[in-house]
Amino acid sequence: MDVQVYRSLDDPHIYVRKISPQIEEFVKKERLPVKVIHDWTKVLGDGSLKLLFIGQAEVLLDLREALKGVTATAVRSERNYLEVLPPGISKGAGLAWLCAWLGIPLERVAAVGDKVMCPCLSGWVSEGPWLMLLNLFAARPILPSLQFPNSVSS
Repeated sequence: MDVQVYRSLDDPHIYVRKISPQIEEFVKKERLPVKVIHDWTKVLGDGSLKLLFIGQAEVLLDLREALKGVTATAVRSERNYLEVLPPGISKGAGLAWLCAWLGIPLERVAAVGDKVMCPCLSGWVSEGPWLMLLNLFAARPILPSLQFPNSVSS
């Protein structure tokens, strides 16, 4: 199993103990810079943003079960990924914050994606008009031109 550490929003690097084939594949897919670090205390002691475990699905299920007593949020974002986030942090919490900031009622929001739906987003489908929130990193260049409902601007 491989472990990646994400330090902060302003640090684009992922930190790993070694470059494995799984890490190489991840870096190629996500286009993130990687740094090999042997002393985890240098990156874990400052309140890291996220841990990402990459491995066999069965092993990750066991790990998620073992983490149930830990004060953290463990989410399967892909079949072979287990993300461990600080308490209260999730895609659902981020989406709720973004909607509040934009002034969009949650009843008018549907979460749409190309991966397995995060359990924290289930039940977000409404019968009213839907606003599809796409991956913000991919959508960033077009965000200024988006027209939001109720005259909400970006």
